[in-house]
Amino acid sequence: AGPATLQVGPIGMNVAEHAVTLDGEPVGLTVTEFRLLHTLMRDAGKVVPTRQLLKRVWGYDDPTGTDVVRVTVHRLRRKLKDDAVEPKVLHTIPGVGVMLKAKATEQEAPR
Repeated sequence: AGPATLQVGPIGMNVAEHAVTLDGEPVGLTVTEFRLLHTLMRDAGKVVPTRQLLKRVWGYDDPTGTDVVRVTVHRLRRKLKDDAVEPKVLHTIPGVGVMLKAKATEQEAPR
């Protein structure tokens, strides 16, 4: 089951209340988006293979189901205000899976 609350960078999750916050502000997610985010937050910092996501979030193992993962990650990225071109939180590793990694933007040196 894991912990009742998770925090990865600016994203907070209260599993019991099915609530997600970004920088303390509530974020409205669908059940599927919540499950995907929960799975990624539990394995934060590690790449979760696409097929494993399909099994854990959608309940099936179908190698052709990668589009549903991609689309849901895209929607989640939009709701978490993550930049698709230079993502800070949701990193898609093509052909492998997805990783939730929070970079500390305040500590980053300007380019």
